Amino acid sequence: MGPRGRTLRKALEILGSEERLARALEIPPESLRRYLAQEAEAIPQPLFIRALDIVARAPRTSKDT
Repeated sequence: MGPRGRTLRKALEILGSEERLARALEIPPESLRRYLAQEAEAIPQPLFIRALDIVARAPRTSKDT
């Protein structure tokens, strides 16, 4: 899994559910599942940027360092 996939998975971990992440990314849950399962083409740049923003805004914990 590349950096975009890892970022998407980290955003999922932060938000806690596929449904919440799909809403935050403004995409259907089915599309998100395909990206997470690596069944779809590469994650588009706009979705990657939104996921990156979620990760960047998350509070840091000692586990993150």
